[in-house]
Amino acid sequence: MQGCDLVAFSPDGRERLSSSHTFAFEETTKVGLFSRLWSHCANARLTIVHDTVGEHDLHLPPCSSRSIAHFTPEDGANPVCKDALGEAIRSHGITPDVIDTSFSVFTNIRLDPMSGTVVVGSPHSIAPGTVKLRAEQDLLIGLSTCSSAMPCEANQPSIQFAVEPGA
Repeated sequence: MQGCDLVAFSPDGRERLSSSHTFAFEETTKVGLFSRLWSHCANARLTIVHDTVGEHDLHLPPCSSRSIAHFTPEDGANPVCKDALGEAIRSHGITPDVIDTSFSVFTNIRLDPMSGTVVVGSPHSIAPGTVKLRAEQDLLIGLSTCSSAMPCEANQPSIQFAVEPGA
């Protein structure tokens, strides 16, 4: 299953997704079914209402040119998620430098309990994985699929993804 990064902003761009607030308010670092994703202003932004995968990531930011050069230099000049997301939000008047957190859908990141080392593994799921999110407020959503050969499994079957409007 191919990984992808999702960013969420308020329509005016002032409020954005926050991993630290999500971990604090959800009282866990594991994000899955019925988890809410929170903003840096402590507002619930999205709720996972359907999930065939079971676990996703909020620990790492979307890959940037620098992170690719550092961690997977063999990927060379592949397009990276942060650049794609940055271009998308720039057209809405939001500067790309505010992207420091993403909801990494289908991505398998573990923290080694003894050392605290970040372990990037192959995704938990096989196609077709499905995640449905309910928007708790009006949002601007950006979604970018991973182009790295590993561990995101680039060029795999398409991702089924839906964001449902809130009540």
